[in-house]
Amino acid sequence: MFIEAGFENIYVSGYGQSFLPPMRNTSLIDSTHPKILLYMEAIK
Repeated sequence: MFIEAGFENIYVSGYGQSFLPPMRNTSLIDSTHPKILLYMEAIK
């Protein structure tokens, strides 16, 4: 889906991991259902 939307650099990420420091702020992550979360990042 990312490729179809025009994204070229796609990365599987993890909790508290990101190339961008603001995205590492775990207080902003909804952890209501932690076993079903999928972390991905894409750069267009």
